[in-house]
Amino acid sequence: MKPQDRFERFLGRRGDLFYLEGRSPSPESFQEKIVASWREGGGAKVLLKSTADVIATKASDLSGKSMGGGHFTLSEPVFALFDEGFVEASGSLYRLRFFDAAGKATGTWNVSAPKPEFSGTMFKSYNGRRSAYAVRAVFPLPSGLAVVGNYFRDARPRLDIFDRQGRIRAS
Repeated sequence: MKPQDRFERFLGRRGDLFYLEGRSPSPESFQEKIVASWREGGGAKVLLKSTADVIATKASDLSGKSMGGGHFTLSEPVFALFDEGFVEASGSLYRLRFFDAAGKATGTWNVSAPKPEFSGTMFKSYNGRRSAYAVRAVFPLPSGLAVVGNYFRDARPRLDIFDRQGRIRAS
């Protein structure tokens, strides 16, 4: 049997519980990312909801005539199982939020990482309050966390390693 809701990614398993990541509609930001637990023979239970940073766009032709528009995702959170709970990474500031297994917030790391090569482009902060895609994935290590970024450094994809106190150890 499979869960009835639509999910995008399998995060992991603890005992007979499966943890899944997916999307749901959001009136505030067009969509939210969710983490849910699911057990064979039962329904999925949403544990976390986190807002994606989406902006509305407008398009025009070369003469200036409006051609419509759409939505552009600046950033969205990514999740991983970490210790007995979860970690969420989002935004260009490398904000890492921690949750217990029930989805209750337990802490935050506002860590800084070396400046990316293209921070002066459209990927920088938008209107001073929204932050662009920075984090593509986060995964646990025995000694801390690894964060894979969308930013590049020295023309290579970015991988930052943090210890369990939130200090950057390698980049």
